[in-house]
Amino acid sequence: MRRSIELALVVLLLTGCEGDPKRAGAGEGEGEGEGTEGEGEGTEGEGEGTEGEGEGTEGEGEGTEGEGEGTEGEGEGEGAEGEGEGEGEGEGEGEGEGEGEGEGEGASPCAGVTCSGLGRCEVLAGEAVCRCDDGFVAEGLTCVEELPEGLVVFFRKPADWTAAWVHYWDTVPDGLTTVWPGVELEQRADGWYWLVLAGQSSAKLVFNDHGGAQTADLARTGNGWYADGVWYDRNPDAPVVEDLGVAASPGTSDFSSPSLTVRLSLRGPAGIRGRYGLGEVDPATGGESFVDGQTLRLGEDLALGETVSLRLWATDGVAVVTASYVYTRVEQVAGGDRPYSTNPTLGQAVAAGQITVDGVGGEWGPAQLIALDMANDDPRSLGGNWTFHEAPFDLSHLWAAWDDDNLYLAWQYVDVTDVIDPSNAGSAAGGAVATQDLPQWIALDTVSGAGCGLDMWEKNNGLPYWTGSDLPDFQLYLASNLWQGYVSEAVDGVFPVDDGGVHYHPFPAVGIEVKSGRRLVSPTLWGVRDVDDRDDPDALVDFVTLGHDGARDSFYEMKIPLALLGLDRAGLEAAGLGVLLGQGETSCLDTIPNDPATLDTPGTTPSNSPAEWEDADAFTVPFARVAAR
Repeated sequence: MRRSIELALVVLLLTGCEGDPKRAGAGEGEGEGEGTEGEGEGTEGEGEGTEGEGEGTEGEGEGTEGEGEGTEGEGEGEGAEGEGEGEGEGEGEGEGEGEGEGEGEGASPCAGVTCSGLGRCEVLAGEAVCRCDDGFVAEGLTCVEELPEGLVVFFRKPADWTAAWVHYWDTVPDGLTTVWPGVELEQRADGWYWLVLAGQSSAKLVFNDHGGAQTADLARTGNGWYADGVWYDRNPDAPVVEDLGVAASPGTSDFSSPSLTVRLSLRGPAGIRGRYGLGEVDPATGGESFVDGQTLRLGEDLALGETVSLRLWATDGVAVVTASYVYTRVEQVAGGDRPYSTNPTLGQAVAAGQITVDGVGGEWGPAQLIALDMANDDPRSLGGNWTFHEAPFDLSHLWAAWDDDNLYLAWQYVDVTDVIDPSNAGSAAGGAVATQDLPQWIALDTVSGAGCGLDMWEKNNGLPYWTGSDLPDFQLYLASNLWQGYVSEAVDGVFPVDDGGVHYHPFPAVGIEVKSGRRLVSPTLWGVRDVDDRDDPDALVDFVTLGHDGARDSFYEMKIPLALLGLDRAGLEAAGLGVLLGQGETSCLDTIPNDPATLDTPGTTPSNSPAEWEDADAFTVPFARVAAR
């Protein structure tokens, strides 16, 4: 039998809505109309009639017609959203009369919607929409400046420049070109300098101060703002509207662990509060309160194939949002040869000396592949994001091998900006993973039922990273450019740091070796052009066949002594171990195996980076297994 548990999260707004008789109002009226059933009782006799008068949908008072048709002959009762009494008489297609009063309160979709102060909010088909002032257009529930047709670029002149000019060439579609130093830019009232190329969609360009100082060669497809060496897709000076939001991480998904930890989040102005309910409990009237970042453990009593449903309720006293999710417990199975895939193999036992840790990667192939992730499943194109000027932290492959003395791991980061957004390929390539200081971590689960959920360097905003059935007993941190690396062994559920070399060590002190190289090791690279298509098998493409340059990518391989992990070869092959890999200063942009928590925060920061950089993650995905399940 399939059992369902429901968890609800809803946000309530207590404001009246004039002109919407199904939400609120008070009134009286009399009218004649055609009763649908001739003479007879209302839908509920006397009592709570679904359509009586007052707030009844057709009765009198705040009924939809004021004067109009009584739906069921005579009846008294409460209308759908108010209270009232109504009477009606009719014969067949006869006439009905009634009087009624109704009162009630409801939530307007426009509550709290300001339209950036540049328009007004209206309700259309039950949804809030912005009707913007002249010269502005709606962008979601905000109003932004309506720009001329064609390619529009904005430039913020450095303070030490005396003028602002632009030289452009190779425009699309007309191939327009200026003569150096180009044309002088017009300064707007808001301080930006701008250029409008009517009928064009992209251009190559160089901003300059009339032949002296200049930017690098740039390229732009679509409107953009350029300031301090960075392109923005929207005006970075425009106010950011703090939308009210509620979410659960991970979102709707399957899980194969014994239970699932879900993190609840609230976004909005001060004073926001939320409630959740399980099963039939309506959190608008019952349930339990929660705060931003609170976690719930669900599904502990679910059998395979059973589901837990999640609904949510919250309010800031002004606006309303709702969200719902469904989680299904499934059996963990071996993966295939397309992402996402976990444990297409368990890795491979190798002879001593077969693996050379040099960053070249010639030893790694399908026989050692323990996890396959999707190329371009980082948050740069999540939802409305388009931040391809940044280098991605996008994992694609994880391999494992072992011999008598060592565990070997190898992993791949890729950057397919050259295929997806060639105009930003140069900018993204400048931040290749192997050149950055950004830390990466490796979590190793060597003892079932033991380990630690908190990051050893207190990343993830100090909240537990690992909240599923797999917890790491060892955590390794390394700088992406390999200038440092440390390992810590969990003791009593904590990863010690700086304990005098007892359980916390730099890599060289315990024989850990790691190297990197700028290359793609795999002959294929499967992924999607837009991360929002990651669940669509028909959207999968092989970026290698599309011309991707593997020199943009970063490959790593590592050797870890088995003795450091408290294992020998026989013990490893008998019990196996689990591996999960990720990265980030605050939170992760990708893990392998892939956890959906890395893609649960759409939007961008004021500096036009993915907002996923700054959220907190709760990882529940099972670790990839090495040697044994």
